[in-house]
Amino acid sequence: MATTHQGSIGSISPQNNNDSSEQSAEAIAVINTKPEDFEALIEMVFNAFKNDPFLSWAFTNPASRKQFLSLFLQGSLRYPWVFHTENHEALVAWIPPGGSVFTQQQKENFSDMLQQLCGDRADEVASAFDLFAEMQPNPALNYYYLGLLCTNTHYRGKDIGINLLKENLARVDELDMPAYLESSNIANNPRYETAGFKSIGSFQAPNNGPIITGMWRDKKAQRPD
Repeated sequence: MATTHQGSIGSISPQNNNDSSEQSAEAIAVINTKPEDFEALIEMVFNAFKNDPFLSWAFTNPASRKQFLSLFLQGSLRYPWVFHTENHEALVAWIPPGGSVFTQQQKENFSDMLQQLCGDRADEVASAFDLFAEMQPNPALNYYYLGLLCTNTHYRGKDIGINLLKENLARVDELDMPAYLESSNIANNPRYETAGFKSIGSFQAPNNGPIITGMWRDKKAQRPD
């Protein structure tokens, strides 16, 4: 069983959303996502990750990919750290310190879930999740984990996704807490760097799979001005 950040299983980073990160965050209407918003948002999330390098590699069947994303979003919605823009243009989901994407029972049954979703490739995919776990910082560091960042395919190139991320990072800064993410698309890494993240490691999924980059953002008090 693969165990990742703070007891969660799996982590997802967004596909290349073509958002420019050179501009400062503009004022956008940000809504704290509630569990009852799930049905209105899951299709946007699924479509945004349609070509994500890691999810496409791990879950080759689109129906399985959607099921995994559904579980991930539902698990994230157990905490008040999921946000979306007013017209569902973008969504960000965080797991706070001490949190977990999946319940204890789901974690215990994770191998069975992968068998259902991945079939004969379950062991190979499980080994990739093990690599995620090995790369992640010690949960004792108490950091916010960026599990999902996605932009509606109809709104890419308008800076909405990166501005939502920066708005959220201001909230994290108010708490003077660090943040961590895993990027499954190296084209996105420079965008994260402009938001204060730095690479702390990487690995390649088995059998010439995608490269995953772990990225860390120091808490405000530890960052240079």
